[in-house]
Amino acid sequence: MKAIPRGAAIYPQHTMDNHLNFLISVCQKLDKGRVHPCIFGGWAEELRELIKPRVHNDIDLLYCANDFLALDKLMSEQPDFIEIPKKHFEHKRAFELNDIMVEITLVRPNLTTTFFGKYDFTWPSDTFAEDISVNNLSLNVSSQAALKHYRENYNRLSYGRATAELIV
Repeated sequence: MKAIPRGAAIYPQHTMDNHLNFLISVCQKLDKGRVHPCIFGGWAEELRELIKPRVHNDIDLLYCANDFLALDKLMSEQPDFIEIPKKHFEHKRAFELNDIMVEITLVRPNLTTTFFGKYDFTWPSDTFAEDISVNNLSLNVSSQAALKHYRENYNRLSYGRATAELIV
């Protein structure tokens, strides 16, 4: 058995397919379905050069809308979007595409999200403000302020996750 060097990251092989072109293709598929995503999480941090390029296990997106009706319709029409029922909440939807999880968090037009039905979160006013040009494409990438504000509140917001997973 081959030893893995100390400190080396171990990633499932499928995460190697989660590269920039894949991220772009996911955003384009959603755009075509009239679901306009905003890149969030690790990919947004990397594109905003807040972190060094790295392997990403998933794709996190924000979706500014009153509800998930358009996304739910799109997921039902796209056979390659395989919904993840354990991630189906009032504030979130998730699906797998090519074995990579895509999580989408709902941000209402008043810039609020209610996590797990009990944790209200207000996003910074510039959350969706600035697109970034990547490979001659304009991508909506969440603001640095939004990324920072979410990270600062992550523990409070994710507390409901453990409770919700016990119920599922």
